[in-house]
Amino acid sequence: MASVDGPVFVPAPDLPPGARNALVIATSSYADAQLRQLRSPVKDAEDLAAVLADPAIGGFKVTQLIDQTESRIRREIAAFLAGRRPDETVLIYLSCHGIQDTRGRLLFAATDTETNYPHASAIRAAELLDELDECAASRQILILDCCFSGSFSDSKSGRKGELDLERQLRGHSRGREVLTASRGFEYSFEGEPLDGAITGSVFTTGLVDGLRTGAADTDKNGHVTVEEAYEYAYAYVLGNGAPQTPQRGLSNGEGTPIVLARSAAGREVSPAKLPEHVIFALESPSPNVRIGGVNTIAEWLTSLDPARRLAAQRALEEVVENDVRRVAEVAGAYLEAARPPVVASVQRPPPRPWNRASADGAHWLPQKVAATLEGHTDQVAGVAFSPDGVLLATAGGDKAVRVWEVASGREVLGLEGHTGAVNGVAFSPDGVLLATAGGDKAVRVWEVASGRTVHVLAAGADRLWGVAFSPDGTLLAAASASLQKSDLKAWVWEVASGRAVHVLEGHTKRLWGVAFSPDGVLLATAGGDETVRVWEVASGRTVLVLRGHTDEVNNVAFSPDGALLASVSDDCTVRVWEVADGRPLHVLRGHTKRLWGVAFSPDGELLVTSGDDGTVRVWDPALGETLKVLAASTETVYDVAFSPTELLLASAGYDKTVRLWRLSPVAGLDA
Repeated sequence: MASVDGPVFVPAPDLPPGARNALVIATSSYADAQLRQLRSPVKDAEDLAAVLADPAIGGFKVTQLIDQTESRIRREIAAFLAGRRPDETVLIYLSCHGIQDTRGRLLFAATDTETNYPHASAIRAAELLDELDECAASRQILILDCCFSGSFSDSKSGRKGELDLERQLRGHSRGREVLTASRGFEYSFEGEPLDGAITGSVFTTGLVDGLRTGAADTDKNGHVTVEEAYEYAYAYVLGNGAPQTPQRGLSNGEGTPIVLARSAAGREVSPAKLPEHVIFALESPSPNVRIGGVNTIAEWLTSLDPARRLAAQRALEEVVENDVRRVAEVAGAYLEAARPPVVASVQRPPPRPWNRASADGAHWLPQKVAATLEGHTDQVAGVAFSPDGVLLATAGGDKAVRVWEVASGREVLGLEGHTGAVNGVAFSPDGVLLATAGGDKAVRVWEVASGRTVHVLAAGADRLWGVAFSPDGTLLAAASASLQKSDLKAWVWEVASGRAVHVLEGHTKRLWGVAFSPDGVLLATAGGDETVRVWEVASGRTVLVLRGHTDEVNNVAFSPDGALLASVSDDCTVRVWEVADGRPLHVLRGHTKRLWGVAFSPDGELLVTSGDDGTVRVWDPALGETLKVLAASTETVYDVAFSPTELLLASAGYDKTVRLWRLSPVAGLDA
């Protein structure tokens, strides 16, 4: 039989037991003119706090102290460390100026620190270590992203003395790890600002990136240790050319590694080796013996060991694909029985008159603009209707997510939290949740009723574009539109827990769009490598690679019956594929510039596309004919969506508006 090698990712294991608490301290503004103002500490604190507090990653209860006085910081540290239990994990993060007194002792500056009187107005490193020594928590993490070079000059030479950080930060407690962004004679560099945006320090940015993406989990066991996080941040600093050398120190030996976070990518699992007698049975010339082997290996499908489950699944899939019908049916029955139950979605209202017979065979086509929604201050890149058609969500380049009442055109909810442009938006099948993908390396999941953030799911890419819920609402997928080779992935998360189920790799250039098939079995991704890839959701393996486009593919959409898949590209064409075998059905031409948006009508009778030429084209997907051309804008139209219940089409684009088009019956074609 063929090999069943090759790892997959499963949800990361739970964090070690015991409470997890973090105190994040950042000081960027100083009253003393000798201490220059810093750009990055506040952003660093917010970014690190977010990833530490994420229950799917850090699992910490986080307290932030931003721009506080010396006395307030001192009291908060004491209160934070008091009363801890031995099974707890505590983390203290400091981003500020580190200063040095005339005897070479290290202190941390607060807003009211006076460099002429450091011991009366700054926090001594020795006092902080004393507090940690008194703390009963057996797992302690101290992270310092400080500019240690802002120290006093050596009294004899007139030069700044080098801080002996190893000695200064050595404590007496076991189970403590100390990370510093630089050596004692180096600056901790802030990132270069882009387009006026505040950037984080290079070290903390690397640390957050490694945790957010799970890339810091170098042994792929599902946990990121402090050492792994440090190694990732160290490599990130060197890779960005910053002239600083992060340091790591331990108290009293190596001890047990401290787990800093769960890996957002999950745990890598390789299939277990099949027993020799099972391999022998599966390769037997006798169908009855092979069925016996199938019966034996099927017992592994319910094993608590994911490596055994994976080996059994792949072995049975191979039997289904290659063996005679009698044996394949037995293996297929075991696989079907092992599939997780599908969670039924909320009953949707029946569709409105999408039936062509209701108008004597006439086409229902978009005819005129029923409403124009204005409120975004930058381009609108994504648009989605709620399942009941009552609400419309829009994603803007102004970092905002807006939710509108369709009937009145009134904005009913504004969601803020993304720190970059929002590029994609999708409602869950029951309408309870809303997912958004942004240029800030994160997918956010919101509760629609309250506007509360449920999850911040990090993929680590420079920017995320497409986002989609599975039809049963249990999974969420997003595409990475990053130019970095390491980020050419699509991500699939479990909605309830926020855990990464799959990280799909195969495209050789950035990804733009994702779409689940109506039955939830398949996921399609649109790639800059001119291909569309179709994946099996359960296993994460590629089942189809669709080739034909001659430039980047920007979006994909399944027909409501799942039989067709449409893709749009920079090559100005729309391609319609048969999902069963990947055969191209139509190549639709008419747009004059690259395409972004694609959507099927709820009955599958219409296909709409949009792009840089400012038009929305309506097609008959079965015949491959143009039915209507809408002059939607003088600029790019990024996205289109049909209402599931009303005869409405939404288009959104670069002109910062959303247009709602009313559909009505038309007997003749208007090409």
